[in-house]
Amino acid sequence: MKDADIINSIAEQLRIESGSNLPRDYFLAQARLQLSRKQAPHGTKDEKYHSSACFDAWAKPEHGRLSN
Repeated sequence: MKDADIINSIAEQLRIESGSNLPRDYFLAQARLQLSRKQAPHGTKDEKYHSSACFDAWAKPEHGRLSN
């Protein structure tokens, strides 16, 4: 199976599972992202930011501040 076929297959599966009407390019990008994460030997450099703590720091700035 060729790389393009694998990416297309994953993208189609993501589209079906999502049940949304997003453009095909969105699912292709998501498929490539999934594959790149699986191939990274030590994870990605930004992997530590894939948590709710990052969201809390951005969306809830008061969450990380000390009361005065």
